[in-house]
Amino acid sequence: MEKIRGFARTMARKRVTQQLNKPFIGKPYIKYGQCPGILGYFFQLGGILGARHRANLEVFGHAFLGATGNPGAVERFFTELANDLAGKSITSMSFGDYVSVEFSRRLGHTGDPTSFLMKHGMNKLLPEQAEELAWQYAGEGAALGAIYPDQLREMFVRQHAIISSRLLKK
Repeated sequence: MEKIRGFARTMARKRVTQQLNKPFIGKPYIKYGQCPGILGYFFQLGGILGARHRANLEVFGHAFLGATGNPGAVERFFTELANDLAGKSITSMSFGDYVSVEFSRRLGHTGDPTSFLMKHGMNKLLPEQAEELAWQYAGEGAALGAIYPDQLREMFVRQHAIISSRLLKK
């Protein structure tokens, strides 16, 4: 059995296992439609923890992601990744919006992620692939939270904004 390194990978395995669809015949799987919720959770978790532990990124990177390398490697990696994310103007989105757009883009869809999920939401993803994606999104969130905590906070506010009942009725 492979040794799991990093808290995020351990959590990804546990969370994906909880969400598996287990058919009577065949292998367990995750549906594409489940991914935005699961992956958005990991992006948010990584972001919050990255912002909280930004003063000690080497230790955090090793404990959370299993990152290893020369001194300063985690900070350089996080900076590069966060700059890439900030260049995508993701702070105008919620966590779920970003993950939906990025997930559909990774699967080759360039249009509206909602229409993609409506059409392909029942498609199957192997548990190992879902775990890897969850770990990757946790790392992206951690990078954004560590390097640009104010932008992460903006995303958090959008994700958890209270929607007026008047807007819901329209």
